[in-house]
Amino acid sequence: MSNNYIEEVNNINGRDCELTQLTIFTNPFIGGSEMNEQRQGQGETAVKERKAKPKSETAKKKSQRAINDEEKAKALQDKGGHIALEIMFTEDVLGTTPGDKELLKDYVVQQMLEEQPRSEEEQKEEMEATTRVDHDENLDDEMRKNTTFFPRIPEDGTPFLWNYQTKGTLKEAGKAMRIATSDKFLSNYKKLVDLLIFPYPRRVPLILPEGITETTFLERPVRAPTPQGERVFILRSEVIPAGTTARFGISFLSTKLEKYIRKWLDYGRLHGYLQWRNGGYGTYAWRELSEGEEVTNPYPTYVEMKAGWGPEVYNFSWKL
Repeated sequence: MSNNYIEEVNNINGRDCELTQLTIFTNPFIGGSEMNEQRQGQGETAVKERKAKPKSETAKKKSQRAINDEEKAKALQDKGGHIALEIMFTEDVLGTTPGDKELLKDYVVQQMLEEQPRSEEEQKEEMEATTRVDHDENLDDEMRKNTTFFPRIPEDGTPFLWNYQTKGTLKEAGKAMRIATSDKFLSNYKKLVDLLIFPYPRRVPLILPEGITETTFLERPVRAPTPQGERVFILRSEVIPAGTTARFGISFLSTKLEKYIRKWLDYGRLHGYLQWRNGGYGTYAWRELSEGEEVTNPYPTYVEMKAGWGPEVYNFSWKL
């Protein structure tokens, strides 16, 4: 009867240690010196196992702490790096700057309030760079307000990209990669780009293909909801042609980011810059600049003239 009971408990629990405990404490039908010896041996084994287990866990915790401390020390020494590159647009790119001066002024002021304070010199500089008057007499006032342009260098009218537009492009690529890969490192991809990635210079000149000196415009219908219901209106955007190139740099404050940035730049072949990206506009290819090539800044902004620009600005270490 006793042996059957033991076998039945073994079948139910499937674990020797639980069977041992039941045999010792819950089966009063087994006795004698043999059982006492069995109890003593099993008791000593259990004590040894209990003593060994905490030691093992403590050793693991110490080992993990040592690894964490080493990683932290490396992170404090991490100065990041930078990538100097050239992009070439493989499709036309559409401008995003409003043509209406008052609307633009409201936009700049709103940005100043929401993102970061700007000095009067900076505001004036941005307004000068992004104010463009379209002299086409065939345009009515509404169409003029619905026209978007590229900002221009005031000195010579060269179209350019703001560096924060590159940040926006990298954010979208980071979002796509997070969705596709479920990479936990990208769980807060927006903060990674905002706080640790810095494209330079502030204004990136766009070099039109050889032989092209004038830009064109693209008109397209857009459907949008309004309080009076859906409305269809025409948007008109300045177009920079495919083949246009730009050189700039990207500094990053953690070496972990480099492989992600390179992959995000590769994504530019599929999803590009500025307006109507989902329509295939603004896609680009990129290459890393070789030795002897460099990113220049022929049109430094007010802040860059005061504080400098380029990768040396971001020679930063987290070391305490």
